[in-house]
Amino acid sequence: MYAQDLPLDAFDLAPETVRARFVWAERQGVPRWLWPEVQPGDWIATLTRIEAILRAVLTGEEAPPELDCDPATLEVAAYTSGTGPLLGSWLEQGRIAAGSCAPLLAFHLRHNRLRMQRLTAHAASLSRAFGVAGTAPVIVKGMHTAHAYFPEPGTRPVSDIDMVITADRLPEAERVLQDQGYAPGEIVLGPPRQQEWRAAAPPQLPRTLRFVHHDDPWAIDVQSSFDRRFASGGATVRMGGAAGEAPWPVDGSARVLGQPWLLLYLAVHASNGFETLNLLRLTEMALVARTDSAAGRLDWDAFMAAAQGSDALALIYPSLFLCEALAPGTIPGEVRQASRRGVSPSARRFVEGLSPATAHRLLRPSRAEKFLWSPSPAARRAQILRELLPREARSLGDLARIYHRRAWGLARGTLPRSTPQRGNRT
Repeated sequence: MYAQDLPLDAFDLAPETVRARFVWAERQGVPRWLWPEVQPGDWIATLTRIEAILRAVLTGEEAPPELDCDPATLEVAAYTSGTGPLLGSWLEQGRIAAGSCAPLLAFHLRHNRLRMQRLTAHAASLSRAFGVAGTAPVIVKGMHTAHAYFPEPGTRPVSDIDMVITADRLPEAERVLQDQGYAPGEIVLGPPRQQEWRAAAPPQLPRTLRFVHHDDPWAIDVQSSFDRRFASGGATVRMGGAAGEAPWPVDGSARVLGQPWLLLYLAVHASNGFETLNLLRLTEMALVARTDSAAGRLDWDAFMAAAQGSDALALIYPSLFLCEALAPGTIPGEVRQASRRGVSPSARRFVEGLSPATAHRLLRPSRAEKFLWSPSPAARRAQILRELLPREARSLGDLARIYHRRAWGLARGTLPRSTPQRGNRT
């Protein structure tokens, strides 16, 4: 099935095949589930195996379990969880064993190494251009942690290059982006307000649905603040105290978040949407928290103060609880308990009924999940109103497409929690 000497395009799909798979998934009422050949129960069982291996390596167990299972199911589980390249790296280092699935994981790593080399070069070039213009962006999420916390950049897949540029510097930043050959794209009003910028004639669809392809679509995602709205009618986390405190490891023209804001930012993003709360995000949190705690860079009292001051402490309970479940000994008990106290009983039951492997909700959402962050009647009414007239619909055509997708979900009994938010992607 896989071999090291296979060409990089060995598993490429024709664009019409990819489109047909998305249409099929939408008509099934589960628009994120694109693999009719894989049984969801088998997918979850394989994710649970991956979870056990991640836990073993993160906590230093001497003999991680072997990851030898059905290759077709592992392919989807490694892809959707975002962990394929990391597992491939650990396999290469001899830290884990994967039996007949070893070539599959090596292919995941091979592609993502090439992808991250390419995206890092684009980010560095743009960072230097911003520096010349006197506009220093803050590099956030994967393009930061890939270079600072993962074994190598190629082990952390990213879909976008995420940058935060304050609103007063946006006009200058947009001029730089245009000068560098990027074209403006979709705007999400947020908060935060964010706009994607794409290079000329980029691929619009994934090249394959088996792994992160080196030539899959990507964009520069420019955000105007570190704030984040939870759900359609939920609270907004306001991280006004966050700022770029250290140079980006690749190019010092850009900055990155320091602690405690780095971990808080990752926890907020991981908790805000179970449709993207995969094993990679939890692993990322564990790597950051364990590395910086050991180095004395992460003060947990400062973390709780920042979370409380941002109105985020209760909202990040899902990622704190699940990160600790994945890598015991990562999140102190007093931090988890302080977060838990602000969570409604129904939300506690929902979160604590999940495992790191089952938190990622690609399939049928539950009613409890839908209104998790809108516990009051007023908040639920606000969420329902926003979903009836979503802000993402800027034209009648947009609204028609959203309602078409919802109609299939209603017919299949799988209506999504809300309109997907771009800022929540990996």
